[in-house]
Amino acid sequence: MKALVILISIITEILSMVPNHRVDASYSCEMSIADANVTVTGRITAQQNYYFVSGNGLDIYCDGESRWTVDSEAREVYIEQACGLEEFLSDPDSYLGALSDLKIKNVKYSSPESDLSLYRFDTKSLDSSWVVTDLR
Repeated sequence: MKALVILISIITEILSMVPNHRVDASYSCEMSIADANVTVTGRITAQQNYYFVSGNGLDIYCDGESRWTVDSEAREVYIEQACGLEEFLSDPDSYLGALSDLKIKNVKYSSPESDLSLYRFDTKSLDSSWVVTDLR
């Protein structure tokens, strides 16, 4: 229970800093996928309502309106409507709901970047071997 309180505190702090800062952090967790537990590690970068998450072969880009989930190995991109970082960090029905033993480390705050291209994925650069599913 103490670990959960600390995690909620870290998430609350990150969300409070995101409007005026760029936040970079590393994470690790367990995720239940098809009745198997998988260890997931990666990095998250966020500012304002934008985020980029990378880990275990997936990259997730969000510009506050659209979310691109990119699996480079499978050559697939899923595009969905998004609600920003809060959906990723605090909605129990989203990604966070499938996680356990989440640890957020190496949190760094810096000035926001004016170049927001990190948070968007351009599907026009993909060749015909990719499958792009646009669910917006």
